[in-house]
Amino acid sequence: MENPKTDIVDKVLRYILSTDMPSVLNVIDKYVADDVDFHHPFFLLHGKQEFIKLYKGWSSQNKSFNYVNVHAVFYDEQLKRCVTDITYQFKPLCFPTSQPQTARVISIFHLRGETHNGVTKYKITSQEDLYPTAAIAAACTPAIFSLPQVTRATVTGLLRLNGYFMISLFAPFSQLVSYAAEAIGYKVPTFDKQIVMETIDDEPVARKNL
Repeated sequence: MENPKTDIVDKVLRYILSTDMPSVLNVIDKYVADDVDFHHPFFLLHGKQEFIKLYKGWSSQNKSFNYVNVHAVFYDEQLKRCVTDITYQFKPLCFPTSQPQTARVISIFHLRGETHNGVTKYKITSQEDLYPTAAIAAACTPAIFSLPQVTRATVTGLLRLNGYFMISLFAPFSQLVSYAAEAIGYKVPTFDKQIVMETIDDEPVARKNL
């Protein structure tokens, strides 16, 4: 990639989310580093070969990918980070439905540039996928009997119940533990609050005390 802010979508995402295996392999060969890491909420991969196996499996288990809708793209030139927020449709082979599923994913790409003859080209050294709560409900529930609203409403309801558990039981319990610790004289160590941005070549980009 020469222009990561546009190329990350136009040259990578639009072609890697595909059932066309030669296209997927071409994108990985061109734009993914040999030492790439892939961070997912459920697993961690390392190396281009594992990256290839993941996308081979993902492509082969879907009938089609219908579209990629880009909500936002951010690129930090200094840190060489690109963040994308996209939604795409896919038809998995394993779900008992004729309706496509919808997935929304926020991805953080770490890039490394190499300059040859005055031209810098970037490759992906790390990809981290993050899924909003609503996206989990939309992507992980089959639209049984062509009624996606029913299955998604069910999963959303379960997530809401989990939310009530967090605020009704877990949060008060945590507060009680904190009060009990204070009552017996335990003091939580305090630290100076700081905002520390990551470093480039071992030099801090920015550091701010609050």
